[in-house]
Amino acid sequence: MIEGFIGRYGGAYWIVRSIYNVDNRVLALPRYVWRDGKLLTIKEPEESIEIAELAGEDIVSYSECFGRRVPLLKKESFEEVLDPRFGPFNLRGRVGGVAVELVELLRNETGSENVGITGGLLLGKQTEDIDLIIYGKDTCETAYEMLKKGQILKSYSKSEAFELILRRGQKLITEELIDKEARKSLQGKFRGIDVYIRLVPVLPNSPVECKRRVFKVGGVWRYVEVTDSSMGYLYPCTYSALDLTSGEEIVIFSDRGRYCELLDEGEKAYVKGEMEIIYDGSQKKLAINLWSQEHYLLPSNTLRWMK
Repeated sequence: MIEGFIGRYGGAYWIVRSIYNVDNRVLALPRYVWRDGKLLTIKEPEESIEIAELAGEDIVSYSECFGRRVPLLKKESFEEVLDPRFGPFNLRGRVGGVAVELVELLRNETGSENVGITGGLLLGKQTEDIDLIIYGKDTCETAYEMLKKGQILKSYSKSEAFELILRRGQKLITEELIDKEARKSLQGKFRGIDVYIRLVPVLPNSPVECKRRVFKVGGVWRYVEVTDSSMGYLYPCTYSALDLTSGEEIVIFSDRGRYCELLDEGEKAYVKGEMEIIYDGSQKKLAINLWSQEHYLLPSNTLRWMK
């Protein structure tokens, strides 16, 4: 079980949000919760962790792998596990039918079965958009090169991109951000329906054994210049950058898809997130993790704010 899988536990559906195996446990957040007979979507990680705290005494605990208290569940704890690659593919309604069509198209184009449906559609839930996920480094690279040609997804117009940013609840918006959103290859429209694609360069049967140690420093705000954006389209979205104030080399990363394809080498941005020191083998990295709704990565060579 890795990113994109959904498991049923304690009357809720939990979505896996990591590529790591942590002592035979996975980081999973309650995503779909029954309330008053309705299956509600919990979008923000802060609220999900609060719900997870109520699900059991030992579920939320401190993990060196993530440097904070997170929900970790044993794989055998789940009463049901949904693999994005294996359905459901008998979805009803127009959105479901279009999702199945797009999965089959991407499988044919990449020559791989490691393409699937995640999010609410994986539960058979009625949704207004489509979340797809692709696994494996080779398949991800093939899919991305194909998507960049713009022959499958229709890119958003600038007005559509602006509306998308507003729906996410982002408060700081620049002209550069709107331009970037409109040019992304991993989101757009297919048959008139919004599509978001996540590229995970790890196969589900080969999760990464977590041996890293993460130490939280605290919240920070920085102005940076990107020195390497080659991993900016993969999960987790990752950029190497130079802190233009201190001159330090830092890594900026996030498991939130909104930060993918956002910056190119040489571009500058304002970033607000959580500073971490990461020890991974013999390597020591200074990193900024973007995981909260209050965090942002704002492409901007000037301070031209959109109100």
